[in-house]
Amino acid sequence: MTAARALAEPTSRVERRRRPTSSARPLSQESAGPRRRAARKPADAHHSSWRNLVVGCVVGLFAALGLTVYVQGERIQAQERADDLAAQIERAQVQQRELRVDLARAASPERVMATARAAGMVDPGPVAAVASAPVVPSEPLPSAPSPSEPPPPAESGIG
Repeated sequence: MTAARALAEPTSRVERRRRPTSSARPLSQESAGPRRRAARKPADAHHSSWRNLVVGCVVGLFAALGLTVYVQGERIQAQERADDLAAQIERAQVQQRELRVDLARAASPERVMATARAAGMVDPGPVAAVASAPVVPSEPLPSAPSPSEPPPPAESGIG
């Protein structure tokens, strides 16, 4: 070892621990802000994890109960709507039966005859068939010219 190095290195334990001091003063607590402590695990970490699990289960249970109440409410409303529709269908079927009865009464022959007499119509007399003489054409009917043939020349009646 060289002499310079021997002088630079501390020889005792006390000298090794000693740090060089500076002339700067340390800041007061107010200007430096609060000291932060290192986060320590709670002494009872096992119990806190069980506590978190129990709290989570209780919250989940209440959420499930709330969801069940909501679904039951929706189901009850849907059943009420179905009951209202069934009542409307029943009323419509009763009205349809009544209208069919009214139609059958109005279309009955007795009702038609009574309405016709009230309007001034009378019963027709006996119906007799009248024979007609057969019609035999003496000349064949002229046929219409086809579109490809030119029309015949018209005769003038001057003369």
